[in-house]
Amino acid sequence: MMLVITVIIMLILVAFAVFYSRNTAVEATIATAYTSLKEVKNACARALFEIELDPSTYDEYYFFGRSIQLDGSDVADLTERCGGSSEVSFSNRTYKISDSTDDENKRRLERLEITQIHNTYIVDLENNKFYLLDGVKRANDTKVYEYRDIELLYTDLLTPTK
Repeated sequence: MMLVITVIIMLILVAFAVFYSRNTAVEATIATAYTSLKEVKNACARALFEIELDPSTYDEYYFFGRSIQLDGSDVADLTERCGGSSEVSFSNRTYKISDSTDDENKRRLERLEITQIHNTYIVDLENNKFYLLDGVKRANDTKVYEYRDIELLYTDLLTPTK
């Protein structure tokens, strides 16, 4: 009799665990995307502050390299991979920051002090927009790409449901 009761209690606990962990992978992905995108945004803000403090020593090229319009990037492809909507329009001060291992990108990451990133980001300094290339999926399988949208998803995760 004790064994039957123990098994029933275990089944109830397993049911609760499965029910409450069904979106954990999506939530973890959103949290990771938000954290890394926030780190990139803060690094860009620090770089712009340093440029403003000492423009004779630092300029945008020092921290960000060449813009996506000048570095040979396929701007149409990047626009598509950042959501591709009419709201995505990159300025001439748009840069790609990625975890690739080429020398130019390594230099960029070291100067921005963000050597531990693991994605590719598009930073539009003029419009103050920050994109995660290829976005992050919501629980309903739609994607979001821009910092503000990912931030809203993240804050929704933290808000307890009633």
